Amino acid sequence: NSYSDTNLVKNQSLNEWTTHLGMDFIVAERSDVVASYNGTIESVEYDSLTGTVVTIDHGDGLKSSYGSLASEVAVTVGQAVKTGEKIGSASASAGNESGLGSHVHFEVYLNDETVNPMNYLGEK
Repeated sequence: NSYSDTNLVKNQSLNEWTTHLGMDFIVAERSDVVASYNGTIESVEYDSLTGTVVTIDHGDGLKSSYGSLASEVAVTVGQAVKTGEKIGSASASAGNESGLGSHVHFEVYLNDETVNPMNYLGEK
């Protein structure tokens, strides 16, 4: 699923219409998930809707989060990471997108507001 902050899209798992403030990358179970940019691990959290989520602070108000990860992550809060460094593994832990199977839900924030991840992939 692609990013949509204005148009509602059908969430098949929840059977409701909603915005989709990230991008979903469908990948094989346990595929490596890597940091998009250099940064510091801000949080590692779990809830039944988003699954295991790792958030990286890249500085200058830019953050990225990686949801639906397997519970065993490769990083700890406060750890510095480099672009391409493994932070975890893909899974189907996000209950709100369970119909997608194994995937990574990727979000980008600028000054604590979600922004289209496509504007940042392949840059910086």
